[in-house]
Formats: sequence, C-alpha cells, structure tokens
Amino acid sequence: MDKDILKRKIHFQKVRNCLTNLNGIKVVRFPENNQHEKIYSIEQRFFPYIYLRDKTPDSMLSNCTPEEEVIEWIMLQSGIQPHKNYYFRCSGVWVVIQLTEIKTGIKSLWNYDRYLGKQHAYGFTYGFILVDESIQNMIEIGLDSRDEYHFLYDRYSL
Repeated sequence: MDKDILKRKIHFQKVRNCLTNLNGIKVVRFPENNQHEKIYSIEQRFFPYIYLRDKTPDSMLSNCTPEEEVIEWIMLQSGIQPHKNYYFRCSGVWVVIQLTEIKTGIKSLWNYDRYLGKQHAYGFTYGFILVDESIQNMIEIGLDSRDEYHFLYDRYSL
C-alpha cells in the first residue's frame, strides 16, 4: 500500500476518534463529493487570504479568562444554534456537525485538539473553525499570531 494513502487513512481515523470524544456534538455526515469540493475550494481560496491579512479581530478576550467565561463569550459572539448543520474543520478534515447541547458542544469544539493528542511546545491550542451550512459565513475562534495574549473571534463572509 502507498505510504501516502496509509498516512491519510491513519489521519482520517484519528479525526473519527476525535469526533467520537466530542460531547454535545452530533456528527451528521462527511461532506458528499460536490459539497466536499466546494468547502475545500473555499479553504484553498480563502485561508491564505485570512492568514496573510492583518485584520482587526471582531472581538477579543484575555487568554487568562476562565474557561467558563470563554465559553459564554463564544456563545454570545457566534450565535451558534442548536440542531443546525455546520461544517467543522477537524485537523484539516471537514465534517458536518450539529450541536445538540450548545454549551457542552462549544466546550468540546474549543478543546478538540486534546482529543487528537496534538500538543505543541507551548501546550495545547484552543479554538475552532465553523462554516454555516449554506457556505456563506465562517467563524474562527482561538489564538493566533496577531495577539498572543487574547483569544480572538473573527467572522468572515464567504
């Protein structure tokens, strides 16, 4: 078997394992071919633009804030709705999810890197990316190089 195919299969299984550990989240499906191509084309077109642009965050919160307050802040900023489909980017793989319990689901998304076992020199990362089902809007929440002392919330019109 080709080593690249084996690496992809192993990575995909890690993503599946991560998704089973998320509480308050229901995995609806992995995108079908036409949806898959559309969401990945947006990623290829839009992500370089996001990361090269010096955008002022739509909202920010000190990274010393207790997690419970961070979850409340995310709920307030994002307007994420229960039982509504969202594309979730889990370690480079897009999956359609629903949050069955908003607070629990957001907390799981916020900490999803831990379920992948991805630890960096500075510890685990925080944050996630969601795209609405119509692929019109994307939210990105977490730490990034624009400000290492705050969690940043950004909304993008696709």
